[in-house]
Amino acid sequence: MSVYCKILILFLLGTGGSQRMCGQNQWRVLAKPTSANLNRLQFLDSLKGWVVGDGGTIIKTVDGGRSWLFQDSQIHDNIIDLYILNDRLGWALAFELPTASTTSPGSILLKTTNGGNEWQNTRYPGQFFRSIEFLDSLHGWMGGEYGVLLGTNDGGSSWFEPVIDSSLFSGFTIRNIKFFSPQYGYAIGGHYDIAGVVWKTTDFGQRWTIQGVDPEPLNGLWYFDSLHVMCVGGDFDFGASTIQTTDGGEKWDYHYTGIFGEARAISFRTEAEAWAPLGFTRKYMCSLDSGRTWNDMYSPDSSAMYDVAFTDSRTGYMVGERGTILKFKPKLVDVHNPHWTDIPSNSELYQNYPNPFNPSTIIRYILQERSVVTMRVFDLSGKEIKTLYDGIQSVGLHEVLFDASGLACGIYLCAYSSRTLSSQETHFSAKKMLLIK
Repeated sequence: MSVYCKILILFLLGTGGSQRMCGQNQWRVLAKPTSANLNRLQFLDSLKGWVVGDGGTIIKTVDGGRSWLFQDSQIHDNIIDLYILNDRLGWALAFELPTASTTSPGSILLKTTNGGNEWQNTRYPGQFFRSIEFLDSLHGWMGGEYGVLLGTNDGGSSWFEPVIDSSLFSGFTIRNIKFFSPQYGYAIGGHYDIAGVVWKTTDFGQRWTIQGVDPEPLNGLWYFDSLHVMCVGGDFDFGASTIQTTDGGEKWDYHYTGIFGEARAISFRTEAEAWAPLGFTRKYMCSLDSGRTWNDMYSPDSSAMYDVAFTDSRTGYMVGERGTILKFKPKLVDVHNPHWTDIPSNSELYQNYPNPFNPSTIIRYILQERSVVTMRVFDLSGKEIKTLYDGIQSVGLHEVLFDASGLACGIYLCAYSSRTLSSQETHFSAKKMLLIK
């Protein structure tokens, strides 16, 4: 085996591989439409979306954040969650604090049937709801303080209580609700310094089980599929953490990220790249390996960020304090799209997708300059299996297909190197690929 291969294998298997840094400079600050703190956002596509926040703030864009229209919520309270079903239907939740005219605090449920041009309000004194989601125009769920979880079959006009199994964690706060399908969904939350809690239903919400899963509250949830789910959370003392299940919630694996902050939400840009705002630390964190490891960085204008959502791999939004809205636009040159002309800031090898794979997978990489590129695949003994590319390529995003038909299942190593023609700058990277059969 060559010295090169020995070093490569020891590096990848001994340390888990290098974690390339996330593209912080790909987030840009949009012009602030308001000075209110912005809590939640939802986009129907890359251009059309809504954002809610303090003081009854509801703003809408139809041009990707270049301009914003203020919608009249008819309240001046803090709107903390939002769910937009389609161009017409949407719901939001606000906390109503005591005033001279309202002595009993509680929640306000807002609903629109015309895209937010008008919002109707229903008050729930003494109840504080934090999360709302609808499956269609009639069926929805909301939950909040003291573990209260309610369902509706008529678009929110009336609500019912499902059967919730008794537990030591029954009265803990519900912070987020998300369904994978009408039959299968989770609510997540917990209490600071005590536990993160998962509520789960597999029968259309008729019955919910409760499970304490980690030491910190949970805020954000992401479905990879019906079995693979990831949640993020944390608190002021321990910092950000994640939990993940691979068996539909029967067992959850807890992971402490080592990053100071409270992960408030999570959204994946690609199968591997995830982002999570960290709230009061004025940072966000990013993973490039499907949430196994994370990097943190300050937001561009040092604002606290509270929510994030990607509409596709090229467009994402993040919102936070004092009206801060960030937009993600990757600086790439797409070889399939000659009109996409931004120059990439560095050369990178991306994780293959899918991974694990059978029998083929796509490997993507990006070049900042015209370069000599070599890409080879090795097995763990150091034997070269295949040369995928060896030649000169232009600036931009490229991809190659690795067909492993006829190879034994196991781990293979993709070794990539590039050398720019102008400056002779070299870049080396390697990724582990898992073939299963």
